[in-house]
Amino acid sequence: MKKKVKQSNLLKEKTLLVPIEDSEFGKRLKSAIQNIWTFNEQVKFVTKEEFKVL
Repeated sequence: MKKKVKQSNLLKEKTLLVPIEDSEFGKRLKSAIQNIWTFNEQVKFVTKEEFKVL
Protein backbone atom coordinates (compact mmCIF):
# COMPACT_ATOMS: atom_id res chain seq x y z
CA MET A 1 0.00 0.00 0.00
CA LYS A 2 2.81 2.43 0.85
CA LYS A 3 4.30 1.88 -2.60
CA LYS A 4 1.05 2.90 -4.30
CA VAL A 5 0.77 6.03 -2.13
CA LYS A 6 4.34 6.94 -3.01
CA GLN A 7 3.67 6.37 -6.73
CA SER A 8 0.52 8.47 -6.51
CA ASN A 9 2.40 11.32 -4.85
CA LEU A 10 5.12 11.17 -7.50
CA LEU A 11 2.49 11.25 -10.22
CA LYS A 12 0.90 14.34 -8.66
CA GLU A 13 4.23 16.16 -8.98
CA LYS A 14 4.38 15.56 -12.74
CA THR A 15 2.99 17.93 -15.34
CA LEU A 16 -0.08 16.57 -17.11
CA LEU A 17 0.29 16.99 -20.87
CA VAL A 18 -3.01 17.34 -22.71
CA PRO A 19 -3.03 17.35 -26.52
CA ILE A 20 -5.74 19.80 -27.63
CA GLU A 21 -7.02 20.48 -31.12
CA ASP A 22 -7.80 24.02 -32.26
CA SER A 23 -11.55 23.47 -32.42
CA GLU A 24 -14.71 24.16 -30.44
CA PHE A 25 -14.39 20.75 -28.79
CA GLY A 26 -10.76 21.49 -27.88
CA LYS A 27 -11.76 24.80 -26.31
CA ARG A 28 -14.49 23.13 -24.26
CA LEU A 29 -12.20 20.30 -23.19
CA LYS A 30 -9.52 22.77 -22.10
CA SER A 31 -12.06 24.77 -20.11
CA ALA A 32 -13.42 21.64 -18.43
CA ILE A 33 -9.94 20.47 -17.44
CA GLN A 34 -9.02 23.89 -16.07
CA ASN A 35 -12.22 24.04 -14.02
CA ILE A 36 -12.48 20.45 -12.80
CA TRP A 37 -9.09 18.68 -12.80
CA THR A 38 -7.46 18.81 -9.37
CA PHE A 39 -5.11 15.81 -9.26
CA ASN A 40 -2.12 17.54 -10.85
CA GLU A 41 -1.40 21.17 -10.12
CA GLN A 42 0.50 21.60 -13.37
CA VAL A 43 -1.36 21.06 -16.64
CA LYS A 44 0.18 21.92 -20.00
CA PHE A 45 -1.92 22.07 -23.16
CA VAL A 46 -0.05 21.16 -26.34
CA THR A 47 -0.84 20.46 -29.97
CA LYS A 48 -0.81 16.91 -31.33
CA GLU A 49 2.47 17.66 -33.08
CA GLU A 50 4.11 18.92 -29.89
CA PHE A 51 2.86 15.85 -28.02
CA LYS A 52 4.35 13.49 -30.64
CA VAL A 53 7.77 15.17 -30.30
CA LEU A 54 7.73 14.82 -26.53
